[in-house]
Amino acid sequence: MSSQRIAIQNLMYDLSKQGPFYEVSYDPSTRKPVQIDITTATAVEPTSIQVNEIDSKFTVDKLHGRSEILRTDWKFELLLAFKKEVLLEFFEKKLMLTPPRIAPDAQKGWKQVTIFIDKARPSHPVQQQSPTGTKVTLAFTARLGRV
Repeated sequence: MSSQRIAIQNLMYDLSKQGPFYEVSYDPSTRKPVQIDITTATAVEPTSIQVNEIDSKFTVDKLHGRSEILRTDWKFELLLAFKKEVLLEFFEKKLMLTPPRIAPDAQKGWKQVTIFIDKARPSHPVQQQSPTGTKVTLAFTARLGRV
């Protein structure tokens, strides 16, 4: 039997590699951020991706006259680091508009999973003055359905 938790972690890793994340640039004279055109902007990949399980939720389900304990939610943190300051909103929007899903698989004992973004905690470098880049912790809930 294969692990559904690992499948969720691998999916979030792969989605993070795909982005999209775009570098933030600043006007040298005003120091204001410059609007980007995503049709021509160069995408930036994270230099570090970590996906960690942080919580699980269970419930008692009365199915066919007997009680069964079922996992209903899994919580994950996705930690991303970049060499440059990046915009996160396009990646976040992608996840909001089309929540990632894993199809159920009765042979593996897997339930359908829909992954919802809960929050993002970004840390951006000081504008134009740091050799470091954006770091962000994204929290996700993987909601499980029935097998």
